[in-house]
Amino acid sequence: MVDIQTLDRKMCGDIWTSDAMDDLLREIASFGHRFTGSPGERKARKAVVTRLKRWGLATRVQRFKADTWERGNSRLTIPGRKLEIPCLAMVFSASTGGKSRSFDLVDLYEGTPGDFERNRRNLRGKAVLFSRKEYQEHGRPDKGWSRYRAALEAGASAIVVGTYASPGVISVLSLSFKGSKPGLLPAVSVSGESVAALRRAMKNGSVRVNLSVSCETVSRFTGNVVAELPGKRKTGAVMLGAHLDSFCLSPGADDNGSGVAVVCEVARLFATHKVKPERPVRFVFFTGEELGRLGSKKYAGSLAPGEAGIFFNFDLPANGGFPALVTMTGRSDPEFWFRLQEEMHYRFPVREIVATASDHYSFYRRGIPCLWEISRNAGSRSPRALHHTALDTLEYVNANEMKEAAVMAAKIVLRLACKKMFPFEAFEPLPDEKVPHWS
Repeated sequence: MVDIQTLDRKMCGDIWTSDAMDDLLREIASFGHRFTGSPGERKARKAVVTRLKRWGLATRVQRFKADTWERGNSRLTIPGRKLEIPCLAMVFSASTGGKSRSFDLVDLYEGTPGDFERNRRNLRGKAVLFSRKEYQEHGRPDKGWSRYRAALEAGASAIVVGTYASPGVISVLSLSFKGSKPGLLPAVSVSGESVAALRRAMKNGSVRVNLSVSCETVSRFTGNVVAELPGKRKTGAVMLGAHLDSFCLSPGADDNGSGVAVVCEVARLFATHKVKPERPVRFVFFTGEELGRLGSKKYAGSLAPGEAGIFFNFDLPANGGFPALVTMTGRSDPEFWFRLQEEMHYRFPVREIVATASDHYSFYRRGIPCLWEISRNAGSRSPRALHHTALDTLEYVNANEMKEAAVMAAKIVLRLACKKMFPFEAFEPLPDEKVPHWS
C-alpha cells in the first residue's frame, strides 16, 4: 500500500531543492521557436525523451504528418506618405511571392459581423483593417464567427489585424479558416500603435497601402511523446499533458515551456521515488497545439474506451499568478475538492467550466474528465501579454510559481493515481455548438 502522506512530503521537498525544471526550461527555450515541424521542436522533443528514458519510463513517439507553415519577410507601407508600418505575417497567410501589391485600406474597427455587414459593398479588392479584440453583438459572443471567412466572402483582397498584447508588441495567431481553405488571402498583424497611426492617416482621406508577404504552407512529420508508469490496473490511466510546440518566432518559455517542465517534473518524481500506483500514470507531450490542437486530437482519437480515467492539462501554469484549477468533469462537486484540499493541506481556487482553449478540449470531446492547471493572470505585464511573440523568454517565467504548480500537480496526481476508489467517470460532453464562450 502506498504511503501517500510520506510520499507527498518527500516529493514536495524534492521539488523545492531540485534544479530539474529550471535545467529543462533553459534548454528547450534555447532552441529558438518550436513551431510544429521545425528544428527547434525536434530538439525539444529529443530533450524530453532523453530525460524520460533516463528516469526509466517506457517512452515512445507517436509520429504523424501535419500541415505547417514557414515564414518569410513581410512589408507594409503607405507610399503616399513614405511611411513603413512594422508587420508580421499571420500563420497560414497567403504569399504575394515577395512582390508588393497595392490596395485601398478600409477600416472595419473590431471586425464584428455588424462591421462587415455595414461595409460589405465597399470591400471587394480592398485591404481590410480591424483590431483583434473580444467583442459582443446583441449581448452574446458569436463563437462561430471568422473574420477571415467573412473577408473572403466579401471579396476583400488582404487583411491587416491590429493586436494589443502589450505596448509596441506585435502578436501573431493562426488564421481561423473553418469552412475556408488557408492561404487564400495575404494577412499581417501590426501593433496597436500602428493601428492608431493608420487610422490617423485615414482621417485625412483614403489611404492606399503596399503589402508584400513571403511564406509557404508545407507538410512535415512531427510527433507526440508518450511515457508511462504502469499501475496495478491496466485501464483508467491518469494522464498528464502539455504542448511542446511554441508559436513561430517565439522561444515559448512560458507558452508552453513552463507546462512541459511541470509535467516532466511530475514524471521525474513518480519515477525516482518509485511510486507503485493503483492505475497507470501517463505523461504526454503534444505537438501542433498552436495550429488547432493537432497532436492532442490525434492522440485522444487513438485511445480505447476506458483507457483514460482523467486528463490533466498543463498550459501556462506559471504566467503571473499562483496556480488555479479549471475542471471539466461533467459535474460540479465543490465538496470533493474541499475534502481533497483538506487532505493535501493545500488551497487553490477551483472552477467547473468548459474551456476550449487548449489540449484538454480534445479529451473533453470524447467524454473523458479533464482538469486544467493554469495560473491566475497578473495583468498586462505578465508573460501572457507576450505569448506568441519573440519576448516570451525565460526572464518572464517565475521559477517559484513553476515550483508551486509542480507541488499542486504532484499532490493531486498522487491521490488520483494511488487510491483504489476513483472519483470520476466518463460522461456525455456538451455538443460543440452549445459549449459556452470562455477565455
